[in-house]
Amino acid sequence: AIHMIPSISIMNNDIYVLGNEFIDHRTTPKIWKNGVETNLLNTPSNTYSRASKILTDNNSRYIVGVMGSENTHRNRATLWKNEVPFFLTDGTNNAEATSVTVNDNDVYVSGYEYKTLNGHSDAKYWKNGVPVNLTDGKFESAANSIAVIDDKIYVGGFEKNFNGGLVAKYWINGVSFNITNGLYSAWVDYTIESEKHAYSIGYTTNHTGGQAVLWIDKTTKFSISDGRFYSIIIK
Repeated sequence: AIHMIPSISIMNNDIYVLGNEFIDHRTTPKIWKNGVETNLLNTPSNTYSRASKILTDNNSRYIVGVMGSENTHRNRATLWKNEVPFFLTDGTNNAEATSVTVNDNDVYVSGYEYKTLNGHSDAKYWKNGVPVNLTDGKFESAANSIAVIDDKIYVGGFEKNFNGGLVAKYWINGVSFNITNGLYSAWVDYTIESEKHAYSIGYTTNHTGGQAVLWIDKTTKFSISDGRFYSIIIK
C-alpha cells in the first residue's frame, strides 16, 4: 500500500491527518486521529474516492475531494461532513473539490469542473453547495484553494492564456488578479490577505526547471528550486 498525506487539521487538541491509500489500483481516503486510523469515509460500493483537504471546525470534520463511479468513470466533486458524502456536482462531467473553509456556518469549497462542450476545466467555488463560476469559460482554469476573511472570499488557482500558458492568479470576491504573464506556466496553491497585501504561494516553471514561489501581491518575494510550498500563515 502507498499512502499520500495531503492535509492535516487540529481540533480540541486532537490531530487529524488525512491520507489516501493506494491498493490494487484503487485510491481510498483514510483519517488518522492522533496517529490511530479512525473512521473511513463513507464510500458506497462500485465507487472510488480521493481526498484533498481536511478542516475541523466547531466539532465537525469537513473533507473535500472526488468520488467516482466505476460504472460511468465520472468523478464528482464531493464534500464529506463527519464522513458523510455530499455531492457538489451531478456526475455528468468530471469535477474535483480542492479545498474547504467554514465562515459563519457557511461552507465554502473550491474546485473545478470539466465541460463537455469545450473539453477543459473551469474554476469555481461552491457556497453551501451553490456553484459560483470564476471565469467566462473560454480558457482552462482551476481553483486550488479558498479562504474567507472579513466577508472577503479569496481563491487561488490558474487560468490558461491564448498561448496555452498557465497564468498564476487569485480572485477576491470574484474579481481576478493575474500574478504572472503566462510566458512560463505557473499556478497559485493558496492566497490570503494581510494588511491590504495579498500573499500567494504556488509554483512556476522557467527555462531551468521549476520553483516554489511566495508572491506578495504580484511581486516574487521568495522562491526555492525543486520544492513546493503547501501552506502559509501571516502573523
